[in-house]
Amino acid sequence: MHKMCRECGRLLPAAEFYADRSSRDGLQPACKQCRRAYQRRWMRERREAWFKDKACSICGVEDELEIHHRDPAEKVSHAVWSWSAPRREAELAKCSVLCGKCHRHLHRISTRYGCGTVAQYNRGCRCDACRTAHAARQRDYRSRSKRGELRNPANRRPPVVGPVPDHAMGPLLRPRPA
Repeated sequence: MHKMCRECGRLLPAAEFYADRSSRDGLQPACKQCRRAYQRRWMRERREAWFKDKACSICGVEDELEIHHRDPAEKVSHAVWSWSAPRREAELAKCSVLCGKCHRHLHRISTRYGCGTVAQYNRGCRCDACRTAHAARQRDYRSRSKRGELRNPANRRPPVVGPVPDHAMGPLLRPRPA
């Protein structure tokens, strides 16, 4: 069985349409590709309308804005743009508005690879804590290499993970100028 898509006008097999029990033929009038394009456009418009008069709460930039859940334990979902208005607003009330750069920085320093680790050093952080961790890792690697411990993977140690020091938060701890 074939059907004509209402949106793009193409004649497509029935498998290219989502089911719709209320229609006569049991299929939606628009093909899957057109339906996905519509939903992406609909959610993008909702998202843009919500971010319209907002700016990054850290640096004040108004481009490439994202939502950041302040407390991950309270997060229901990140896919809020398709929800009803009251439910969406309740979830967004738990969030801060950040630009992409500040959001990535915040997550980078708050993940298990916080400041003072070799992973943060490898990502470009050169604070004293990260340089000390890197130097200690290098010394340990060289001494284990001389003893031949690195040849056997069973002798490898897991990475050391520590708390995020206050200095690592940088501009995130300082209030934004008015």
